[in-house]
Amino acid sequence: FDPTAMVSLCHCPQKEVENALLVLSGPASTHVANVLHRVVPHRAGRALTIGPHTTFFPGQTVPIQAQFPDPSERAQASGFVAGQLAGTNGQRVVVTVPSDVGVKLLQRTAAGLQAGLTKPIPLVSALLYTPVSELSAMTDVWALGTLFKGSPLKTPAALERVSNTQLRAVCTRLQAKGASANEAAFAQRYLQDAFGLADAREVWVVPRHPEWYDQVLNAANTQSTARTLLRQLRVPALGPSVLMTRALPRGLWGTTAEQISTASAYEFQTVQLNPDVSPGEDFNAYVNGLWAKSTVRPPTEASWGPTEVLTMKTREQVRELLEQAADQTRAYGGSEIEKLGLLYRAATDMDRRNAEGLGPVLPLLHEIRAIADAQGYCAQLGRLSRRGLGKLVQCVDTTHPKDGNLVVLGVVTDGLGLASGRDTYLLKRDQKSEEELQRYQRHLSNLLRLAGHSAGQAAAGAEAVVQLETHFAKHTLSLVDQADPLKTMNLMSCEQLRDHTSTPSGRFDWEAFWGEAGVEPGKRQPLVLFDSPFTLALSEVLGEGHRWLHALKLHMELHLLRAMAGYLHQPMVDELWSFNKYLTGREEMRPLWQRALFAVDDAMGMAVGRLYSEKYFPERSKQAALHLVRNVMAVLETRIKGLDWMGDETRAQALQKLDQIGVKIGGPDAYPDFSALALVPGQVLGEHMLKSQAFNARESIGRVGKPVDRARWEMVPHEVNAYYSQDRNEIVFPAAQLQPPFFSPDQLDAINYGATGAIIGHELTHAFDNNGKEYDGAGNLRNWWTPKAEEEFKAHSQKCIDMYSKVKYGGVPINGDLTLGENLADIGGLKVGYAALQKCIHERGHRVQSPGGLTEEQLYFIAYAAGWRSIATESSVRNLLLSDPHPPPDARINIALANLPEFHAAFGIQPGDKMYLAPDDSVTVW
Repeated sequence: FDPTAMVSLCHCPQKEVENALLVLSGPASTHVANVLHRVVPHRAGRALTIGPHTTFFPGQTVPIQAQFPDPSERAQASGFVAGQLAGTNGQRVVVTVPSDVGVKLLQRTAAGLQAGLTKPIPLVSALLYTPVSELSAMTDVWALGTLFKGSPLKTPAALERVSNTQLRAVCTRLQAKGASANEAAFAQRYLQDAFGLADAREVWVVPRHPEWYDQVLNAANTQSTARTLLRQLRVPALGPSVLMTRALPRGLWGTTAEQISTASAYEFQTVQLNPDVSPGEDFNAYVNGLWAKSTVRPPTEASWGPTEVLTMKTREQVRELLEQAADQTRAYGGSEIEKLGLLYRAATDMDRRNAEGLGPVLPLLHEIRAIADAQGYCAQLGRLSRRGLGKLVQCVDTTHPKDGNLVVLGVVTDGLGLASGRDTYLLKRDQKSEEELQRYQRHLSNLLRLAGHSAGQAAAGAEAVVQLETHFAKHTLSLVDQADPLKTMNLMSCEQLRDHTSTPSGRFDWEAFWGEAGVEPGKRQPLVLFDSPFTLALSEVLGEGHRWLHALKLHMELHLLRAMAGYLHQPMVDELWSFNKYLTGREEMRPLWQRALFAVDDAMGMAVGRLYSEKYFPERSKQAALHLVRNVMAVLETRIKGLDWMGDETRAQALQKLDQIGVKIGGPDAYPDFSALALVPGQVLGEHMLKSQAFNARESIGRVGKPVDRARWEMVPHEVNAYYSQDRNEIVFPAAQLQPPFFSPDQLDAINYGATGAIIGHELTHAFDNNGKEYDGAGNLRNWWTPKAEEEFKAHSQKCIDMYSKVKYGGVPINGDLTLGENLADIGGLKVGYAALQKCIHERGHRVQSPGGLTEEQLYFIAYAAGWRSIATESSVRNLLLSDPHPPPDARINIALANLPEFHAAFGIQPGDKMYLAPDDSVTVW
């Protein structure tokens, strides 16, 4: 978008709209149409999106854009087709016209509409144009979502009536900056001349938020604006749906390649199948190729797809909740919602943060710099752990590996600053790895300079820290081993821990650590040490006296700064962003309000989740999701009973574990209590965050020695994600995950099962994957597999490892060992979800007509693939390959689906097709 682009939605003064035709014009109108058509109401008929590039006259195969080079003729032709659709079939239509728009062009569109309409209907128009000053001419119309710079108006919590005098003042202010009088009159002429709306009498405005001044139009804001418009029109809210698109035979008015909707609409996922790609050649390209070519990744994001779209939508919803909370903090009383508002206001107050600079962390920096010996160093590690800031050593609560009902102390250790793990330090696989290490060292040097070190000291200190981390890397578990509970869940006593970390050259001073860590003696027995080799290496380094002490102190200082940089002043924020920009390939920093959300989440995420789930996750959705889970679980039970390779003894144990799996949907029944978190008005964000982190660390240690709280969640309700917990033996689906396009009670079953049922199956099979199988149904780390079943499983696993490891991205292969659990779960989840759909169809007793003549089986696989569509930066893909247990999204589509004979049958895929794998070559665990 043009940074000065502005969108406003205007409508005629009618308040009751039985039918509506939405017309867009101006730059980027197609993208705005894709956002706005999601909320166009339609109680009957279809909702279509029409543009000259996709619109056909009946019986023709050449689109209007190709037939009419002249923009005016294209506009009129598009309007005519739209009028025909809306007038004869009762359709709700979104029309886009060329971006080189002017009043005459819009008049032609209007003329085409009037000619095409067979009966009058109200028109809803959406204007998108530059510059932004035109709004001020709309003194007698409805205007919502206006995005103009320099607004003297404050952002209201709801719609705010704005007087003509105020609008004229805005107009004068903008024109003084160079807007022409001709431009200022554009909107009025458009409304009067094109659609005859001169008799409208009211003006309503939602001013643009100051933080968006220099950003392009925000899609989520546009969607929210459209919903607000519909509320003002008093249009009934309808349930969700999914919009599917594919090439259709001629005969439907207006198109041969049109978007067909299901029964109801509120949210849409648009899928336009690529007729030039065979599903047997490349299913990802068949389902998502056209979307990938036409979609622009937002510069603030490293990847973009349905998950990120929903995440942005959820952030907008949470932002509204927090801004409402912030309005309640004027007279602070210390309630939970007031604490949320206090945090949000502090996070967005950059003037105050800049004035404080490093102030919040200076006391900690002084403590670190005052360390004189190894004993003092260990004591400081304890103090940081107590504050929730332990990098090398952090005490947390964890489940007893041999008693899944008891919480014990966990000692987490980590000495590396790069998420890509030890191999980046040791192997230096390629030029990119060496460059990453160099950029990391430069980043550390910059942080030290910002913390007050001279340029020379900072450069030498950063080099020493990278050398120290390289030494630590030699004694750090690989990413594969870090996921193996048999190598990380090291149960021991304090005495055993002390003996284990005693080396000929030195030892870790646990007495000094415990004295400051805030862990009572009774809570230290027993404990779980997560990375045994690293702790030994740390003891050896400490035993070498002052050789490493300076580097250890700088390492501690730097990782404190990295942990807190996002909460401090702008120079620290910019340095953290600069390095993240390099790592991810993102072009722009996320806006302040989003970064403020992250800070509030870090401090009081579950309190935010309570507000979110109460407002946005109705009981109806929860019950529908539970029904879907029960259906998938029933199918998995049937499939386990039929697994010959597992054997009777192991199968009985597996069925028992499946029966014990807990299911959590939406949000917790009981939320954490934040009443003991003492936030003080007037303090800066960094101070609030230090208190919050210390509070959360105390809460974690407070759980040690108690029974496992089965009601506690490890993920906030407003996160678009899901997980399976090995030690709790439960699957968890937050509220934000259970929304379109992934799930809705009003979507077709095939879509729900493809987009969410397969994910439910995915999470359930994690209970039996290469790591989950090490736990029994009670959450105990126990081997319940017979040797024969174990051998069979390893054979299937090796086939999966080999299959994925052959695939490379930019010369970097998928790590088949690291991604094994996710790959098995993708294949298994698809099989189980498909079988659950068949069970659903059987119980229903009839088949449902799917969009565009698709079978329900085809729609299941399309919905799955559409859920994983993604565009991403090269850097983010590389990082995923090196450090993430998940493979790239297109591998989750093509490689996983190629293993399913059900998929082959649905699309007629035969031997010789790229998407075909013979049964003997397929992974068939489930």
